[in-house]
Amino acid sequence: MNEPAAVNGKRHDVVIIGGGAGGIAVAASLHKRQPDLDIAIVVANLLAFLDNKSLPSGYRGSTGP
Repeated sequence: MNEPAAVNGKRHDVVIIGGGAGGIAVAASLHKRQPDLDIAIVVANLLAFLDNKSLPSGYRGSTGP
């Protein structure tokens, strides 16, 4: 496996760019196959995203460090 990627100074196994339906579906599929993966989803404006959608149970959002 490749080296983990860094987002906001934290390292993750997988970084997905885009929090739309495709990004969420990829994250959910990866999590189902390998629950121990540390997955980050990067969105352009997380606060606007969270205003319109709710994250599934077990997921958390972060606006930065």
